[in-house]
Amino acid sequence: MDDTATVPVASSPAAEYVTVRDGRIAYSRFIFDRLPFEAARRSPGGNVA
Repeated sequence: MDDTATVPVASSPAAEYVTVRDGRIAYSRFIFDRLPFEAARRSPGGNVA
């Protein structure tokens, strides 16, 4: 679990699921909450790509 802080968004929760096989990362899935970015994009002066 992570709470990412960026210039346009102060807080964006995220999670990463990692599967390890033979000591190596075999699979990685990263999921984040897009809502804070969408709100920043729609706000006046929002400049989120």
